Amino acid sequence: MIVSAHQPHYLPWCGYINKMLLSDKFVVMDNMHFTSYHYLNRNRIIQNDRILKLSLPVKNKNKSSLLIKDVELDYSHSYRGCKKHMKSIIHNYSKCKGFDEFFPLLQGVMKYKHKWLLDIDFAIINLIKDYLNINTETYLASELDIRGKKEDELFLSLLERTSSSHILLGLGASLNYINTDKIVKNGGNIVYQKFDHPVYSQNSEDFIKGVSIIDLLLNNTREKSINLINASGSIEK
Repeated sequence: MIVSAHQPHYLPWCGYINKMLLSDKFVVMDNMHFTSYHYLNRNRIIQNDRILKLSLPVKNKNKSSLLIKDVELDYSHSYRGCKKHMKSIIHNYSKCKGFDEFFPLLQGVMKYKHKWLLDIDFAIINLIKDYLNINTETYLASELDIRGKKEDELFLSLLERTSSSHILLGLGASLNYINTDKIVKNGGNIVYQKFDHPVYSQNSEDFIKGVSIIDLLLNNTREKSINLINASGSIEK
């Protein structure tokens, strides 16, 4: 049984969803501290051959003691979140192959006035999971009572609380901060995600990697999107 975990992202990128796909269980780490200028409440799409940044305003975003699950969306008079984002998506993707099939589903989530940032992040993650026919079970860390001061302690708690034998890690810079030896010595097994970003036709002369997965979903049919994400990653020991 393979488990992986990640903080909740707003409109996550392809590698995030592929990591979930490669796992039997995926835990959204909502009990971590909120960090400003992070993908927790922002992401990017493509507009006229360039990056367009999307950001959801939140309350108390400068309080480092605030947990992700306790971050509230800011619906003040200056709110420029989902409504503006939906208009940008329509403007840039309405003529794309996957728009008519995927956008109404996304709009159904985004037009709802969510109180908490976690609610919209988790809803979109699960929407994308279902759209791509991913069977991975998703959980919130706060509901599983996963605890640990360091990442290796969190991962050991993750393995125990989900009754999993293996934990799937990405091959990014975060590996420099994880004591993998400690995980193995305490009975855990580690496997790694090898991810190759899928390439497809974009609204850009040169292909731009790392934007939100909705760029892939809106530019392609559902069937092709499933094939692209399935082929983009594998597990390495």
